[in-house]
Amino acid sequence: MENSKKTTIDSPSAFINRELSWLSFARRVLALGEDPNLPLLERVKFAGIMGMLFDEFTMKPGI
Repeated sequence: MENSKKTTIDSPSAFINRELSWLSFARRVLALGEDPNLPLLERVKFAGIMGMLFDEFTMKPGI
């Protein structure tokens, strides 16, 4: 029999931390923008996305 832990809906581990998830996504986009194996215009596209993400991050209230 499997030894698995059950997570209830009230458990904090059942939820994703929105800020940490956003930072992880931004890190992946930045890594793609810095990847020398990608064509230059693809890297420029990811740099533009990163700029948009940074603008969105700085516009959030309370940060």
